[in-house]
Amino acid sequence: MADLSKLYLAREVFTEYNAEIPIELQNQIKEAERDLIQHKISDLFLETLPATINVGEIKSPITMAITYVDGNLHYLGYSLEHNIIDKFTVIEDFSDDENDDDEDNKGPRKTKSESHPFKVKFLKEGKEFYNEQGLKTMIQALQFMGLENVSKLPKSKLITFKGFHLVGKEKRITRNNSRVWQRQVDGWWIYVNMPHTRKIQCLLEVAERLGYKVEITEL
Repeated sequence: MADLSKLYLAREVFTEYNAEIPIELQNQIKEAERDLIQHKISDLFLETLPATINVGEIKSPITMAITYVDGNLHYLGYSLEHNIIDKFTVIEDFSDDENDDDEDNKGPRKTKSESHPFKVKFLKEGKEFYNEQGLKTMIQALQFMGLENVSKLPKSKLITFKGFHLVGKEKRITRNNSRVWQRQVDGWWIYVNMPHTRKIQCLLEVAERLGYKVEITEL
């Protein structure tokens, strides 16, 4: 993890002289901040964050946002907007376990992060995919291998989710429509509600079945 304080000092040199901050430095700061949030700050909340709250008769998902400036609480916001959580840089998902991802599951909570980054390199083709969000990397890698090709693969325990294929034409519907299981890409439904470890496992199996040699590096 980069030393964030040193990166801030480097940025101050440019701001002091009203000079443009290099893109590379901006990206390094964003990455270091994201790592700090994901590995340290979230732990502070998980110690006291309630697993359930009493919201009366409200059935819609509630998203809360908290803003701290210099470590001090400034804002607390609430929203009923659907999927507004996707706008956040780091997401900790405590929805159902990936091996029993039914909406009625009451088992222990497990963590997963849509934003956990990893890199996929196709060795023979010399093609590489990387995004700050691992989900985007997975989708791009699947597109490269061909979504239709993936959809035709025989189902397996790894790439099947409650009977739904990793890539298919059928959309999974929940009773309250509150959970996003899939994303529509190029006319196909890609199953996305899974931890980053399973994303990587799925890509490795798909690549092997389709004859691609890949190297996946977690970042």
